[in-house]
Amino acid sequence: MGFTPETGKAIEKAFVEGPKAFVVDGKFGNGARLSQKIEPINAIQAYVTAGTTYPAEDKEFEKKLAKSAYDLIHKPKPGLYDDTKAALTSVSKSCAKFKKSSLDELVSYPTIIIGYCNNAIDAIEGKRTGLKEQLDILGDEKYEAEGSEKDKEFQRAKKLAEYDLDKMIKEAKANSAKATAIKTKLTDFKSETDTNKGLVKALNSTYSGKVMWEGKSYNSVLEFMDGELGELEAKVTKKKDDQEKAEKEFKENMDPKKWKFWSNALTVLSGPAGALQYSADIIKEGKEWVKLLKEWEDSKSAKAKVASCRCSIAALDSHLPILVQKMDDAIKGMGMLGKTFDDQVLELGHVKDKLTETNENIGREGILRGILIRGGVEEAAIKYKEIKKLADKFHTDVRMYSTS
Repeated sequence: MGFTPETGKAIEKAFVEGPKAFVVDGKFGNGARLSQKIEPINAIQAYVTAGTTYPAEDKEFEKKLAKSAYDLIHKPKPGLYDDTKAALTSVSKSCAKFKKSSLDELVSYPTIIIGYCNNAIDAIEGKRTGLKEQLDILGDEKYEAEGSEKDKEFQRAKKLAEYDLDKMIKEAKANSAKATAIKTKLTDFKSETDTNKGLVKALNSTYSGKVMWEGKSYNSVLEFMDGELGELEAKVTKKKDDQEKAEKEFKENMDPKKWKFWSNALTVLSGPAGALQYSADIIKEGKEWVKLLKEWEDSKSAKAKVASCRCSIAALDSHLPILVQKMDDAIKGMGMLGKTFDDQVLELGHVKDKLTETNENIGREGILRGILIRGGVEEAAIKYKEIKKLADKFHTDVRMYSTS
């Protein structure tokens, strides 16, 4: 559906009303602007934070928005309130569950991985780190002679290098498992969001579709409600005019200077009508006017609440298709991180194998041994840089702040 620029801004405002961190200077209204490019994690954060502003349970929803708010639209659209409640509570439940179980992990994981990779690269390439020092010893020319690999310093370096590599392999496996776990939770969340996308799309079509009632056609639910409010306002105005007319007549009838006073006095003597009847008419007209006025004001308030829900539905319908794509990007990113860590486990395993192989397999010369070991380690360093680059890209433009 097409929106005017003003309506589009209002919908944007509705979407970001909860998470102020996503709006420039926390300002809304016609000047509301998102403060940053929406990357996968960023988009998911915004959705989860906004989604949890809706009640997650039916009773809470009914407490916040009574069914009576939809009385005006109930006859032509009897299921609209229940459908709205079902869609918004479903969104809220899904967002609340993901926020509790996975959002912080998703947001912080790339940053943790970047730090881990920096440490691993430093361990492999740094000048004063343990693993680098051990690798230098293992490739030293003084261990070229046959049997020299039995030297205590060589054996010590070998054991320490194996220990460091075992630790790195263990951490790589743990990070792969973590990425897989987050990917699984994110995949489940995406599936729920896909379902909610369908609910919201159908509901938005109802809100924006034509309403036929008593031979009249309206372009949308809100237009129908405006029509009903217009008719109700006309009744209020007429009733107010009737009351003022009755008050005017009453004053004339009770003024002894006016001829109607004496005419009414004679009427009172001959029957139950007269001044008392005029007084009753005023009370009746006044009560009816007060009743109609309250109904009109309540209906205006109800229409505003319905309009708020309608705006939320329109915002969700506009954003969820894009969000599902962003979730796909995040799922692919987590999958790539997990796969790269799995590759790293294999690469580090090969390096360790080269350390523990017999002299017959790796040759007796220290230079050859050093080339074989260092070649595998260099491949491992390249892989860590790939992981870091991927995590950096995955975390582009995401600012860390509390999501509670």
